[in-house]
Amino acid sequence: MVPNTELSVRIPEQLAAELGVDPAELSPPVGDVIDLEAVERTVSSAATGSQPTASAVSFEYDTLTVTVEATAGVDVTVEPTIASRSRRRSPGLAD
Repeated sequence: MVPNTELSVRIPEQLAAELGVDPAELSPPVGDVIDLEAVERTVSSAATGSQPTASAVSFEYDTLTVTVEATAGVDVTVEPTIASRSRRRSPGLAD
């Protein structure tokens, strides 16, 4: 994946990879969960230093937490939510 790809492409790609599905199969579509253009505007302006805005945006999708962070560029990380990590480690809980 190219690091400079638009977040509206990078975020669904990374979520789909983590969930083991094609990005087109994400349900609901990521854009129905969060305004991807707003995320892009927020972190992009922070990354370029053009506006004093938040340097990170996090949201939950399914059992995952997505964090988009403005550093030297714009980084996207996807990891299990705290609740889903707890469920995986607790034997005897019904799925």
